[in-house]
Amino acid sequence: MLKVIKISLSNLLNKKFSSLLLIVFLSFGFSIFLFLEIGKSYLENLTNTIYSGDIGDNKLIIEKNNSTISSFLSDIVNKKDYFKNSEIEKISNIDGIKKVYKGANFNEPAIMSINLLGNYFTTDIFLEGLDESIFNKKFENFNDKQNYIPLIVSNKVVSSLIAIFVKDKSAEKITKELILGKEFNIVFGKSSLTKSPNKGLKMKGKIVGFGEGSNFMLISIPYSWLKKINLSLGKKTKVQKLFLETDKNTDIDKLEISIKNLGYTVKNNKKEKEKIKSLVKILYKIGFLFVSIILLIITYSLISFLILRIIESKKDNSIMFAIGITRQKITMIYIIEGFIISIFGLILSLLIIYLSIYYLNSYIGIYNSNHNFINLPDIDFRIQNLVLLIIFFIIINTISISLSYFKILKSDFKKII
Repeated sequence: MLKVIKISLSNLLNKKFSSLLLIVFLSFGFSIFLFLEIGKSYLENLTNTIYSGDIGDNKLIIEKNNSTISSFLSDIVNKKDYFKNSEIEKISNIDGIKKVYKGANFNEPAIMSINLLGNYFTTDIFLEGLDESIFNKKFENFNDKQNYIPLIVSNKVVSSLIAIFVKDKSAEKITKELILGKEFNIVFGKSSLTKSPNKGLKMKGKIVGFGEGSNFMLISIPYSWLKKINLSLGKKTKVQKLFLETDKNTDIDKLEISIKNLGYTVKNNKKEKEKIKSLVKILYKIGFLFVSIILLIITYSLISFLILRIIESKKDNSIMFAIGITRQKITMIYIIEGFIISIFGLILSLLIIYLSIYYLNSYIGIYNSNHNFINLPDIDFRIQNLVLLIIFFIIINTISISLSYFKILKSDFKKII
């Protein structure tokens, strides 16, 4: 077998251009297949990142506008977009609603700072006050509320912390576990981006949990704390969003229609996730059809290459046949050629995928650092992606080698010697 492999390698070196061309073609097919699988996983991960969170999939969010940021800015320009008590009571009385939780944004700038491992980190943040019942497990288990504000920090803030400390090679890598429970200084009513004569209200806080679904530089604090802070600054706390907990048997679609008819914006995380995941499945099926066509073309090309190589090497085949080498072994030489070409195509495709992911993740990192309101997840190359690629590789080679082998053995062997 070793001798057969040496002959196969020698033949490939003699046909460098055609062999290299087929390797590139195979790597293209493998790469397209792998990009399809990675793309599907990434879109699902991105969807979960955007639409998941501690509030749960079964809670509806009601606002008078379309985004947290617009809600934050609207009160600055005195647009009356907050909920009055009469409106909250009216919504609470709608059939199917179990409980209404209040939410409000801190409509002033704020700065959060921390000293970790001798490194000082400062960032501008957005603050929202949420009913403690929404985060009851995290807020209620915090026993130091008299001295510190319990904070639930978004992934964007954590990512910024990690990015800052990773740049300093002398510092240890920052993890969520490291900053959990650490003391933070917060200055309310002041921003690092603008010069303000107001020194702001300084308070201390500790992180008690993380908002898995938040894409903003957002800090969640108990609604009662937000009211105290606003009172200290001479501000009124205006309810700008409501979280509705529904009964188990409530028809969510009908409830949404009822609320929209009152003139409010309704956000349903579960429904939004289902819509996007359904779209991802459709795109995946279209992509898989495209990849299947490529699979057929690659298989046909590999079969044609193997048969053509045998026919082109008629003189060499005659010599080997004359010295007693069976036609099965002669055929096997060229079959191994095809297998070696496929192996190189697989390796090249993995290299292409690795470099592509590295480049894209670098771009995502730059994008996240320059856009504080959007935090894109990194692209992951998972073990299951590699397993699927190997299965794809085995299928192509099994079909190509089997068809080539039996086609040649059943043909008139005298034509190729």
